[in-house]
Amino acid sequence: MNILIAEERKNLLSALKLLLETEIEQIDYIKEVSDRRDLNKAVEAEKPDVLIMDGDFFNGNTKDAVISFKKYYPDMFLVIIDFDNGKKKMYQEMNVDLFISKGSSSFKVLNSLINFVKRKIMR
Repeated sequence: MNILIAEERKNLLSALKLLLETEIEQIDYIKEVSDRRDLNKAVEAEKPDVLIMDGDFFNGNTKDAVISFKKYYPDMFLVIIDFDNGKKKMYQEMNVDLFISKGSSSFKVLNSLINFVKRKIMR
C-alpha cells in the first residue's frame, strides 16, 4: 500500500506519517507533499493507492482538485480531512472515498483514517 499525504502544516504531516507507519505494517511507503504546486506531480510520479488530503490544501479550489483526481486516477482512494460545515455532502457527491471531519476528536480522526487504510489493505 502506497500513501501520499497532502498537508501544508509540516508538523501535522510528520505526525500522520509516523502514526500510519506505526499502526499499519503493510504500508510500502508514505510520501509527503506540503506545497500544493507539487501535488499533481507527486500523484503522477508516485501513483499512490491512497491520497490523504487536507480540505484546505487548495485554498478553496479543493472541489476542482477532487474532480480532477477522481477523473484521472479512478483507482486511487481519496480521503479528505476538513471541517464539516456542510462540506461532507459535497465531498460525498464527488465520490470521495472517505470524509473525516476535523471537528471530531483527534482520536476519532486518527482511528477513522487507520481503519480505512486497513480495510483497503485487506480487500
